[in-house]
Order: sequence, then structure tokens, then C-alpha cells
Amino acid sequence: CDDDISTVDVIQSQIRGEELGISVFLRAYNGEVAKEIIAREQPELILCDIGMPKCNGIQVLKYIFENQIETEFAFLTCHEDFEYAKAALQYGASNYITKPFEMEELRIALQQMAAKVRHKKRSRQAQQDSTLNNVLRQISDGMYGTDKQAVHALLRRNGLQLKADSSWRMVVSSTDLTDGVREAW
Repeated sequence: CDDDISTVDVIQSQIRGEELGISVFLRAYNGEVAKEIIAREQPELILCDIGMPKCNGIQVLKYIFENQIETEFAFLTCHEDFEYAKAALQYGASNYITKPFEMEELRIALQQMAAKVRHKKRSRQAQQDSTLNNVLRQISDGMYGTDKQAVHALLRRNGLQLKADSSWRMVVSSTDLTDGVREAW
């Protein structure tokens, strides 16, 4: 998001999205449009200028912070003012790159941001898998009996999109406890 269209054009032409795992580039030329796109598209990486018409970049970052939108955000700006940098840190910006910038510096910042996104996704998935396994184990161990309300409450409490009155199939597997497996456990 930058009101300088040529900056946006140069970045999009110079950054190879596929190398970073970027599949779609979204553009905004002012902060209000940026907030609309962010609300609708939920981008994982955002580069934003500070000085823009209608709504500045700090206001965009504050919007993201207040709405708890999960994204990696970096400023790309000519503003070197300490107060802007302080606000960027306060609202969780990943980086603060000043113009004029080297394309390699931007590429490295985007690589780091993309790596953080991938790490967060893996961590979130591992947490969800662990939660699902624990909940299903509690249900299969009979901790909630046949009370559908109690099972439904357990599922909702843990943020699982399963329904207590759905048909479920449980697959149990068994393996020999060879020395290698026993040691790994």
C-alpha cells in the first residue's frame, strides 16, 4: 500500500512471489482502500507506506492491531521519525524499511516475514491437532458418557467444528514396540 504508484509497480515487478510463496499481490494506493482490502482478503504479508491520503500507514497498522488480524506487517517509508518507528513497534510491525531502499533489503525482509507466517501456521496446526487428539481421547475414554450437551460443550470450548450428534468413526492402529520405536517414545 503506497500512494506512489511507481513504487508499487517496481516492487511487484522485482519481487518473485513464487520464491516467497506469494500467490497474489494486492494493491492499495491509500489507507482506506488498504483497510477494505485487508478486511476482505486477510493478506498474510503487508508492505505499507506511512504518508498516504485519507488514512496513513500508522492508522492502517492500528486497524490491524485493534481487529486482531493475523498478518506480518512492514513499513516501507521515507519517514525516519522516531515517533513513527515507536508506533510501528507498539502495534506489532515486523520491519521498518526506509526509502530509498535496496531491493535486496526488501527481499530479505519479505523472506523473514514469510518464514514467520509459515512458522505460525505450523504451530497453529500442531496446537489444533493436539487439541483434537486430546478431546477425542476424552470422548472415547467415556469421560463425558453419552451426554450430547456435555460433548457439544467440550467441542465448542476447544474451538472444534465437530458436532456431538454426528456419526463418527474411530480408527485404532497398533504396532509392535520395536526397540527403535520404544526409544523414540
